[in-house]
Amino acid sequence: GPGGVEASWRPRLRVLCLHGRCQTATTFEHKLEKLSAKAVSFAEFVFVDGPLELPLQHGERVNTRGWWADSGLPRDDNDECVHEVLRRAWAELGPFDGVLGFSEGAAVALVYCRMAAGAAAAGDPTGLGLRFAVMVGSPAPHAGDPVEPLQLPSLHFVSPQDSVVPIADGRRMVEAFSAAVVLEHDGGHVTPQRAEDIRRVATFFEEQRDKAFPCAGAPASIPMQMDGDEDPLVPQDQRDELETLEAMYPETTRLAPAWPVRGAIPL
Repeated sequence: GPGGVEASWRPRLRVLCLHGRCQTATTFEHKLEKLSAKAVSFAEFVFVDGPLELPLQHGERVNTRGWWADSGLPRDDNDECVHEVLRRAWAELGPFDGVLGFSEGAAVALVYCRMAAGAAAAGDPTGLGLRFAVMVGSPAPHAGDPVEPLQLPSLHFVSPQDSVVPIADGRRMVEAFSAAVVLEHDGGHVTPQRAEDIRRVATFFEEQRDKAFPCAGAPASIPMQMDGDEDPLVPQDQRDELETLEAMYPETTRLAPAWPVRGAIPL
């Protein structure tokens, strides 16, 4: 109403979703349908395919995909292909507030988190704006990965009944993050499917949305400049467009924090 900003006006989180081995972006989207529906008011899921096309298995009509080859080659030989998929996803579909990975995709999600953490120093914008990670049925980090924990909120969905990835490996992934929350379930190597599990994961998304885009008591604009300096991540044409919107709707326009740029206008 006119006296405040309704929650529905706030931008939704954008979450990059990374499938497991022998899946595709399409099949993974299907597996996350229930979670996506539960979180639809505060999160938007974006799915991409892994770089490796796997041979057709018996009964399959469509090739599934993976992220790293099982050919015995050093993992570094495949890493550039993974990095390229992540760079392209960020450039064409991003930026993303969060990343969600299942099984092998969780290992890729960790790669994305590391890219985001080093983006400024590397001069590569991939991952900028990342706020959180969700790891489902995750393997342990690669032996050569950095040991410094990521300063990023994370949720880890693990199961003692997981017969594909031992829960001990999932707990080693927990150690890669400094602010990790662990949700145990007894469903095995699966994405959240039961109502209670979906509710708990969706609650985490909602909490992250509330942190990213807090609902003010009254309409307010967040300045485009911080400490007198323009944010170098926001192109000039985008700044001009946002300033025009703010001038047109001074009482109702709310500009989200500097990066990624979001605007919400009640209609």
